[in-house]
Amino acid sequence: ASKITFKYSLDDGSQVNSTDTINFNVATGPHKIKVVAYDEAQNISNEINYSWMVGTTIPTVKYTQTPKPYDNQKGQFAFTGMDQFGDPLAKIECSLNGSAYATCNSPFVLVDLIQGSNSFKIRGTDNLGLMSGDLEYKWVYDTIAPVLTFILNPAAFSNNVNEVSKVSVVEDGGLKYIEFFLDGVSLGQSLSDTAALNNLKEGPHTIQVVAQDMAGNNSVPINYYFYSDFTAPVVDPIWVNTPTGYTSISIPVTAHDNINAAANVLKYYYVLDDQVVYSLFNSPIMLTGLTNGLHNVKAYAVDQAG
Repeated sequence: ASKITFKYSLDDGSQVNSTDTINFNVATGPHKIKVVAYDEAQNISNEINYSWMVGTTIPTVKYTQTPKPYDNQKGQFAFTGMDQFGDPLAKIECSLNGSAYATCNSPFVLVDLIQGSNSFKIRGTDNLGLMSGDLEYKWVYDTIAPVLTFILNPAAFSNNVNEVSKVSVVEDGGLKYIEFFLDGVSLGQSLSDTAALNNLKEGPHTIQVVAQDMAGNNSVPINYYFYSDFTAPVVDPIWVNTPTGYTSISIPVTAHDNINAAANVLKYYYVLDDQVVYSLFNSPIMLTGLTNGLHNVKAYAVDQAG
């Protein structure tokens, strides 16, 4: 039988004699080999070719779109990946909240989210079978707005120039701010649950409070109404010509106040002979058991602000 000789050319280099087994070392990157065979008469065979890629560096993946760190929309993820040569990956796999990895495409539209913390992972595999590491993104999905409740407010009728309002907040996803308004004017946004109401003017006032969480959910506004009243009521001078010579008399008492509100009910008090204070919730004053002599009656009115 005729002896067969092989020659090969690696990466378009010079032909090299070889046996039917070729051993060589190559660098990272693309390669190709051409092989021909000769018989003893120097007849040459057809040329065979083979190309392949050598890679040792794992591929990379990255996000090009993610939900916000706190988000009230389900949203989507977009991502891409490449191997060490800049070529697209053979596949990318996704895992939502610890589920098994599955092949996925970009964009990945989110459907099954849980209220609160969520986690999304991707990994990629190149054409050589090399796999990237896990790339994880964590965020909070929150569609529930904060809930506000007043826990401290001025009295319905107050005679204090400076007052305080305080609320409690129920919010699981993270609070962005609380905002107090006094008579429609914002007192500023902060994380404080307490607002100082300073230099109040006489008259009716409205406190309104709103809150927003980190996901952008807005609370339902809560409102509280009160009066600042720094003016004392006035007893009307209607008791003249008080009868004399009786051991029991009835004296009508009325008063008026600057705050004309149905809830601002005046209470009456009177002092008899500068000694004893009696409270009177309804006019008139009834004086009984009077002795002979001069008596002195003083009547007062107190409004709801005190």
